Amino acid sequence: ARFLKAIRSSRDALEPFRRVRKELIKDYVGSWYAESGAENKTLVNLIKQTARIYTVALAANNPKVLVQSPVIENLAFSRRFEINLNKLISDMALDKTFRAIVMDAFFCIGCGVVMMRDTDTRFHGLLESEEDVWFDPGEPWFNRISLDDLILDMPARELSKMRYCGHRYRADYEKVMDEPGYDKKVKAKLKPTSRQHQDSVGAARDIASDWASAEYYDLNDMVWLMDVWIAENNSIVTMACDQDMPPLIEREWVGSQAGPYKFLSLGDTPDNVIPPSPAINLKGMHDLQNRLHRRLEDDSDAHRVVNVFHTG
Repeated sequence: ARFLKAIRSSRDALEPFRRVRKELIKDYVGSWYAESGAENKTLVNLIKQTARIYTVALAANNPKVLVQSPVIENLAFSRRFEINLNKLISDMALDKTFRAIVMDAFFCIGCGVVMMRDTDTRFHGLLESEEDVWFDPGEPWFNRISLDDLILDMPARELSKMRYCGHRYRADYEKVMDEPGYDKKVKAKLKPTSRQHQDSVGAARDIASDWASAEYYDLNDMVWLMDVWIAENNSIVTMACDQDMPPLIEREWVGSQAGPYKFLSLGDTPDNVIPPSPAINLKGMHDLQNRLHRRLEDDSDAHRVVNVFHTG
């Protein structure tokens, strides 16, 4: 109960940053983006221009891996290993994920999570164990986490000193109930939740269409879940959002000691986990530039030349 209370209080502390980020993204998309873009007419979009420079400069292409060995007998294997690693990076579309994280860092803070996802059986076969049982080995993956879904230990003074961090997501209710690894007693109490159940404060995804004010129906019953990494236990717990119940499952984290969540900040704030973003510092100049251009536009439209001539 104390753990859930701490998560809720940290999400409340993140709400002002989410609101500011949403307003900055509105300026980024401009005034002609649907009906929820920038409130004032955008004539010179400095925020979008600068964001594009950051993404191209920091995440233009997929990274490349070089694998070498001082042992001659291992050179053939190292070459095959290098080729397959680069193919995996390409299959993961890591450049797109990196660009999205750089964009998030431009507006506030970028975050990605290291995970093992289900293997695509169309291209990869399942593995057979000694007991003649076929199982899915999974494959490494890296997903971008939006600030709207991020869970941070806000009282921490540094990102590396957080006691916990995680993210929430929408999951198919039937698949959750059919998952054999989840606690049966907890699943019996689990109920489907609507999208608005968690997005009532307004998320950046509402800019394209106002889901907060309109009722939105999912194709299937869905439930809000969250994965939280606990540093002290070095484990990941999967829990239901805003449903006071024990975790569905707790798994040991076998990766690096820093946990599965990787952060990107384009600046640091002393004694705070949220950095000052470039978009925040650019906001004043963006508004001033557009305000001056709008005034020039109004002056030019109001300018009239009246020619005086005799009757007839």
